[in-house]
Amino acid sequence: MADEFAVLVVDAPLSTGVVNYTSPKITDFQAAVVFVSGDYLTEASSAQLSLAYFSKQGPSTKAGGLSSFFRAGQSGASVARHAASTSSAGTGLIRVLDPATLGGDWALGTVSDLSDGIAVNWTDVSGLSSSRKVKLIVILFGGCGVRAGSAAQNASFYVGGSPTHLLSFAKRGSFGGIATGFSVTVGGAVDGGSIVQGFAGTCWPTAADPVSCGQYLSTTNYAGAIQEAGGVPTTVSDDAVTDFVTDGFDRDGTAVGAFWLGFNWVDDRVGLIAVETFTGSESGVTALVGLGRYCEVVIGVWIGATSSDALQTGAPAQQLGVFVTDGVETHSISCAIDEGLDPDSMPTVAYSRYKSGEWNVVSGAGGTAFRATSVAITPTGLSIDVATSQAGRLFLWGVSRIPALEPAAATLDLGLPAPSLLAENRVFPTPVPIPLSVPVPTIMAPHQPNAVPIALVLPAPAVFTPAIPVIVEEPDLGPAYHESLAALLPRGLAWPKRSSP
Repeated sequence: MADEFAVLVVDAPLSTGVVNYTSPKITDFQAAVVFVSGDYLTEASSAQLSLAYFSKQGPSTKAGGLSSFFRAGQSGASVARHAASTSSAGTGLIRVLDPATLGGDWALGTVSDLSDGIAVNWTDVSGLSSSRKVKLIVILFGGCGVRAGSAAQNASFYVGGSPTHLLSFAKRGSFGGIATGFSVTVGGAVDGGSIVQGFAGTCWPTAADPVSCGQYLSTTNYAGAIQEAGGVPTTVSDDAVTDFVTDGFDRDGTAVGAFWLGFNWVDDRVGLIAVETFTGSESGVTALVGLGRYCEVVIGVWIGATSSDALQTGAPAQQLGVFVTDGVETHSISCAIDEGLDPDSMPTVAYSRYKSGEWNVVSGAGGTAFRATSVAITPTGLSIDVATSQAGRLFLWGVSRIPALEPAAATLDLGLPAPSLLAENRVFPTPVPIPLSVPVPTIMAPHQPNAVPIALVLPAPAVFTPAIPVIVEEPDLGPAYHESLAALLPRGLAWPKRSSP
């Protein structure tokens, strides 16, 4: 069985019932990761993010999830709450908290597995409507062996199944409960010659000042939580994977509780962990080479921390972005609050944003803190077209393509002739005689056609006999007639008069 991957993006339903999230790319479903946005129709409602895991296997539990929000203009514990849900049956795994009801639910779903994906029985969607919607980004894994688990702060992190690649979600506060303060951490580890580990975390506590986030990448940290005292972040507690063993992995640290997935890839794949640092001066096409390979799927977490292994306070820490890409589908969920004010005052804005086809991080003022208009998978990782840059760090968790799917660079042995100097040639060419063979002309007489006899039939001639007119003699009218004619003539003096009778 080969490793299988699929990325789905859909709206959460507006009515209760079972909805299947499946793909023809998945024939042997093993695990799912779900990211849920805040209300993307009205960005200025709350800073909100939900994460969920699910697998068909696990030592004690098959599923886990985190859900956090930060609501502006509130006080005390109502500013932010998060909840974790654990259940081998997937009950309450997908949870979208309601900022207006102090930890109630906009939506709640129970997850079960299918052969080609997951089914979610939405038992509560009362907080969603045509004017309030949330987006689900569902990543499905099939074929490979995946085990899910969870552990409280002092529990072991064994998964079994000889994993070589981990993905974890952690939060501040007691595991499996509700605590004040928005807190999310995404991390992972990869087995190898040396174990590569890292995570990105953020915490927006009850006290608005300071707002903090932290990011780590080293060989000693794969999960962490920003702790606080009196509403103010103070330290970062972290765990490390010290060894990958046949029944899971060994953990160094007892301060962080988390959900995790352990992967044992079937194909010849490599788990990848990287961190990219942004100075804020990036513009246009920018190469991200930390992953170092062609990738099948990449999950990224962007935060405003500019230094490693240190808390970042103030304005740079007010944004959080989560990205997913598989080279075809690219989606982002982000949230932000305004910069921390006086500790006795509350922030006045909180934002959630979803974008498709780009990486987009909303700012604490409702604008854009970071934006890459396109994301492409390259031989060394990723290439992004930066439209809006800000100083920060990007944690990347990725899975490489198998070598058969990676285009191999071919070395071409090109033998080029040595260049020669061209000089003007002043030597005239030798004439070459060209024999011409002219054919003997042939006199051609004009062609005369044979006479064709034409038979003419003439009519017999006819003798013309003119008609002879008949002469009629004029009668003699006598002297009276002549005299009458003469009388018509003019008469003069010399005209003789007729004698009277």
